[in-house]
Amino acid sequence: MLIISGSIPPSLPKNLYEKILALLDGREVYAVVDTSGEALMKTLRYEPFLIKPNHQELEELAQSRLFTREEIIAQGKRLQEMGAKNVLVSLAAEGAVLLTSDGDILFGEAPRGTAEDWQLSGGPAMGHCCRQRQCLLRRAGHRGRDPKSIRGKNQNQQRGEVRGFLKKPPAEGA
Repeated sequence: MLIISGSIPPSLPKNLYEKILALLDGREVYAVVDTSGEALMKTLRYEPFLIKPNHQELEELAQSRLFTREEIIAQGKRLQEMGAKNVLVSLAAEGAVLLTSDGDILFGEAPRGTAEDWQLSGGPAMGHCCRQRQCLLRRAGHRGRDPKSIRGKNQNQQRGEVRGFLKKPPAEGA
């Protein structure tokens, strides 16, 4: 798994992330992309395993405001049509929406409490997705290439595991 995250520094080529994914194309490396704008759009043709735009970044890509869950989901599906396998949209205090490659749409609630700044709330959600990649890989049609495949588990057990990754807080010290 390769995680590409953040803005590309001005001293590097604007298509750096695209070049990295081009080098890995066809090598069964699961790319996770957490960036925005043109840098994100250029990676989609390499079919990243997971992308993680936040609500504002999704609106920028749509070039319009997204007010409802339906509008957010429609834009997430558009990104899937462009190549992303799974799309995790962080919604700050509203939680997150995960669109999986097999068509499932999962909603996760944000932890309750008082936050001073929601700006970095998507990173932990993405990190937890990566930590739980076995679950995502299973649901994304990995089809047993992973040595820890889940043969023998039924569809409901698999769905429960996927839903659990958005609901469970990370372990202390993780």
